[in-house]
Amino acid sequence: MDSGADDSEGPSVEHIQTSELFPCCSLRSDDPTLQVPYPVLCGEAVEFLGRTADGVITLSNYRLFIRSFADNSCVNMPIKLVEYVDVRDLCQLLIYCKDARTIRCSFEERYREDCMEWHRRLSLAINPMQKIEDCFAFAFYAWCMDQVEPTSLPFSQDGGYDFFKEIERMGFRLGEVWRICELNTNYKFCPTYPKYHLVPVWITDQELEKVAQFRAMKRIPSVVWR
Repeated sequence: MDSGADDSEGPSVEHIQTSELFPCCSLRSDDPTLQVPYPVLCGEAVEFLGRTADGVITLSNYRLFIRSFADNSCVNMPIKLVEYVDVRDLCQLLIYCKDARTIRCSFEERYREDCMEWHRRLSLAINPMQKIEDCFAFAFYAWCMDQVEPTSLPFSQDGGYDFFKEIERMGFRLGEVWRICELNTNYKFCPTYPKYHLVPVWITDQELEKVAQFRAMKRIPSVVWR
């Protein structure tokens, strides 16, 4: 240590929480009377909140959420599931998804400029990421580490992903409806798949091997998210 250093400048080392590396942006609401209609995830920040013809629409760094007050239905999906967006008749926002769905979101004709603005917001949100850290998974992990009890997270003691803790967290009924398939524990069945998979309990390993013959690189259907 330099004995001539000026101690009045304070400590030269400052502790920064992991979540501070992924700060949440402030909310921009088109209508101050609206509230975010769902509980956010760790690291999730709602960036835009607006009103549709019969409900609300929100856009966060993770999802697009649209709720209709008419029938209480909703669209709740990761924003990266959106392929592209289009505008029809100036007040109809069409959202084309990568899973072949098309979502129609209507705005009142007197607020047609809102439709164009949401088209711009969604178009920007689905642009390719500039760097890998822009992926929401990084923000989610960082905020989980600072806000949630580690024992409740699907991570092992060394920080790695724990498949079995995640299955328990999501509440799958093993033995009744689902079972864990260990067909790929040595990665010889499908080199591009993980060791363990969640499959219906009535599907045998022999049946999965037959199904794999008709799948590209033997990538059989498997539960990945709930």
